[in-house]
Amino acid sequence: MKECTYEGLSCELIDSKPQDFDFSEGYMEHWEVPLVTSEEDEDRYMPMMNYMYPLGESFEVPDDFRAKLVNTTIIQMDDEYYLALTGGGMDMTWEICESFINLGYYPPVHFCRLPAMCGRGSRKFDRHIIAVCNESIRILIKWLEGRLKQNEQAFPAPCPDRAGASPQKTGCQGEKND
Repeated sequence: MKECTYEGLSCELIDSKPQDFDFSEGYMEHWEVPLVTSEEDEDRYMPMMNYMYPLGESFEVPDDFRAKLVNTTIIQMDDEYYLALTGGGMDMTWEICESFINLGYYPPVHFCRLPAMCGRGSRKFDRHIIAVCNESIRILIKWLEGRLKQNEQAFPAPCPDRAGASPQKTGCQGEKND
């Protein structure tokens, strides 16, 4: 596992992206909501928006899931789990991030542009969400800097005097973009 700052949170989803999925078809044939045990649960935990967000390979539905999900649900497809929205109509980024944190993950950086709306950001837990999102971004930057360093070491720059410059700014003559 990669180095994480907040104890107990997994970094494995930091660079994951939402996936488009049509929840209007295939319920119980191709996907299910393991949280649904009654009609009341079905009303509360059925996905409403056509996006799902991957959960980690080691994810297991927690016993206290009701306390951890904020306008979200858990979807199961084969042996994989996803987070999905149970509401819509406004930007649900705060709720998505809060659910990821509650489930033990750093939120994916994709969601770490938190909107300033409805007084969000002033509550104590909102400030915690902001701090954890900022740490998600820092961790991803660190990973990307490491990848860049590996590439630069493995593949010398075509113009040694321009190492570290973007291809558009190197001005190297005769470079070919394949």
